Amino acid sequence: MLKNLFLTSLLGSILSVNTLANFNYDETISINPEKVMNELPILPTLCISKEKGLWDLCFSVIKDADRIQDRELRAKSIKLRNQGGNPTFPQTGWMVGRDFEFNFEDIAQSDLNMIVWDMPDDYDSNGHMMMMTFIPRQVIPSVRYESLNKIIVTLPTSEEITFDARTKEIIGGVITEGKVATDSSGRALRPSMKYTGKGLAIVASRVGNFPVGDELVDTQRTARNKADIIYNQKTICQLPVKDLWFTDYAKKGQVLLRPEFSTDKELIEYIEKKCKTKISL
Repeated sequence: MLKNLFLTSLLGSILSVNTLANFNYDETISINPEKVMNELPILPTLCISKEKGLWDLCFSVIKDADRIQDRELRAKSIKLRNQGGNPTFPQTGWMVGRDFEFNFEDIAQSDLNMIVWDMPDDYDSNGHMMMMTFIPRQVIPSVRYESLNKIIVTLPTSEEITFDARTKEIIGGVITEGKVATDSSGRALRPSMKYTGKGLAIVASRVGNFPVGDELVDTQRTARNKADIIYNQKTICQLPVKDLWFTDYAKKGQVLLRPEFSTDKELIEYIEKKCKTKISL
């Protein structure tokens, strides 16, 4: 399933920017969220290569049409890919690498996050996907190219991460990364990412599956993993992901943060109560 999602994005990224010139979304500028809650179901995704292939800008296809110019699209994410062959990710090969996806589906505040997906080989079951939700959720993520071979990504907290434009390795900012690691069976361990910013981070991960939501959509089996709550660079507690996210089958299995946590105030109050820690942001 995860591999199919990647292939859809990969094929979509072949399109040129001019092909979708009438869908003007400037991903280099951090804007305010347009709404509180993501109202979209799971929809097909179309990605286009931007800035000479340095990153992809992806859209939800709201309305399809034979002519691309007649499609109705809504921006949903920015993607960067470390294709391997460097100190952070030495492995190389088809579908091997570390993917970064900065999500802002429906340009809404509720489900802003960063997904990191480590694929040490071409087997879905060996890939490890991690999701980091940053609080406060102030702006829609953005990306820009700077001189000296740098890509700057702005997180929802307005904090920044700096990538090497050539390798897509993190070289500065509020996230530090470590080398890909696997267990004795070849399965990737949780991507080594540390948040050093001033906000709050909620970190969830799973092997061979989306980090949150039901484990198996067909059987609606509830997730059993837990999320780390990171504050002041320390894990202050763990919370079951099922208490924070749910799978909305009325929206074709879309995975969403629970409505009561769509705004920062309610989410922070809940975390303070469960973690028995005062949070000042």
